[in-house]
Amino acid sequence: MSVFLFIAVSLIGIGSFSTDGMAKNPKYAAFVMDAKTGRVLFSRHANALRYPASLTKMMTLYVTFQELEAGRIRKNTRFRVSRLAAGQAPSKLGLRAGQRISVEKLILALVTKSANDAAVVLAEGISKTHSRFARRMTTTARGLGMKRTTFKNANGLPNRKQRTTARDMSTLALRLITDFPQYYPYFRVRAFTYAGRTYYSHNRLLRNYAGTDGIKTGYTRASGFNLTSSVRRNGKHLIGVVLGGKTGKWRDQHMRTILTRAFPKAKASSVLVAKRKTRIKPAALRKVVTTINNRQRQKLTQLIARNSLKTTTTTSVVKFVQPTSHGKDISSLWQIQVGAFALRRMAKDRLDFILDKKFKPLKNAKSNIMQAKKNGRDLYRVRFAGLDEDGAEDVCMSLQDDAVGCYAMAPPQPRKQALVSQ
Repeated sequence: MSVFLFIAVSLIGIGSFSTDGMAKNPKYAAFVMDAKTGRVLFSRHANALRYPASLTKMMTLYVTFQELEAGRIRKNTRFRVSRLAAGQAPSKLGLRAGQRISVEKLILALVTKSANDAAVVLAEGISKTHSRFARRMTTTARGLGMKRTTFKNANGLPNRKQRTTARDMSTLALRLITDFPQYYPYFRVRAFTYAGRTYYSHNRLLRNYAGTDGIKTGYTRASGFNLTSSVRRNGKHLIGVVLGGKTGKWRDQHMRTILTRAFPKAKASSVLVAKRKTRIKPAALRKVVTTINNRQRQKLTQLIARNSLKTTTTTSVVKFVQPTSHGKDISSLWQIQVGAFALRRMAKDRLDFILDKKFKPLKNAKSNIMQAKKNGRDLYRVRFAGLDEDGAEDVCMSLQDDAVGCYAMAPPQPRKQALVSQ
């Protein structure tokens, strides 16, 4: 009887802990999903707008990984530190204006120290200006399905217009894991040494919750204590988000509680997702446009077939788009995707809708509907090619409240030759 009472009291304690203070805390939100099935296992205020704080750096790194995978930057690329970057508020590395630092060290500074100066160095190195990078972060978020998220800076320092939701952050965490398996392990790094000083990860779950493989903490006075976590046990994989914790200790314990209670509901799987072997498929967004003959097309298609992932989510049909008639080499220009549909008729309606908007940046762009297959079903993607970066961002920002969404796609390296859609 005493053992029974002990267990009952313990369970009551867990239940009361998981709800204690929630109702009176307007910053609080939490979400747990089964990463293998997408099933929601726990949800509290998951769609309510909250401040992301340093969870923002997850998107900063997502864009950085896009650039690495596309080959436009490398881990040893050295970016210059501007006065703006050096002047960011702590937490920071203390970088000096004028010095140069490698991309890999900047990544490590973000995942461990959560360095605000390092985030701005990445932003300016990739997009020339911090504000332009922030716009790209938002358009990228929309393309990932993060419909309620808006970014205004690369590091998460206070900005009342920079908002997100627990559900959106779980989406971003999952996409970091699935889109960039070769870079995601950075999030499990526990310590980073720079200029003779060692910085330790703020993510304590890496050390005290079995199976944790990342991902990021955050805090500002306005946001409270935030955390996203990825945990794998016995063939199960959960992604959890806690926003607005009153203390770091409470946040961490609450995360452990909701994950522990969710694990029995998760689906176990022994299926392993293979890592990509080539750079041909950069997360469903890179394309290169060129004129090629049938023999070249056949060889390229065979090459893609040999190197593509054989998973249920891979798009297997490759469609080639010719250059625009106005003579521009659009292989070095930006593209946008303004929707993906199960029926060609729906895609055509979407295309007509966008054309009726008469967006100035689209005046000379090449529009097309690209047919592909996903999960064995036809998919029709509506895209515009031949834009500059500002034009692509302007159109997507104009459509940011559109339920269908808009995705801006950076140009590939000039040395690539074939248009590939996967």
